[in-house]
Amino acid sequence: MKGDQPDELKAEPASISMMNEDPTHLAGRLEEYETLSVNRPPNLGMFHEWELKEKFLAVVKEMRSRRRLIRWGFNQLATELDPRWAEKLYDARFERMFLDEPKLIPSEAAMRVIGTLRMPLRMKRFIVAKARRVKNRLEQRQRDQEKRDMRQDGV
Repeated sequence: MKGDQPDELKAEPASISMMNEDPTHLAGRLEEYETLSVNRPPNLGMFHEWELKEKFLAVVKEMRSRRRLIRWGFNQLATELDPRWAEKLYDARFERMFLDEPKLIPSEAAMRVIGTLRMPLRMKRFIVAKARRVKNRLEQRQRDQEKRDMRQDGV
């Protein structure tokens, strides 16, 4: 039956003497565990986050005088936030749009890209400026090609 087991087979709890542990050391550890369960250790993640924010602001202040670096930094941040917002992707879209529809204005192309890539409207000014640059680049490329063709015809 259940109660008829001999005492030798019952598991005994490990005693302090069996673990060869000093009772004062054990008492100190138990006190530490109790203290830690009541008072949690400080969250150092907040301090690390503050340090990162300070470093980021210092870099932005240093980059403020160089507009190309600011644009580059913005593109890097946008790409990290959402890979669909990578500069290469929307730059290629603008080129395709302007090649397919030469009469398309940059603000309309920008709104199409913002809609298809689900970008926030706060980025509209930046995207419109990028669309203008792409359109100007394509127009310049076309003018240069016409000049080259005229030179080859003249030779």
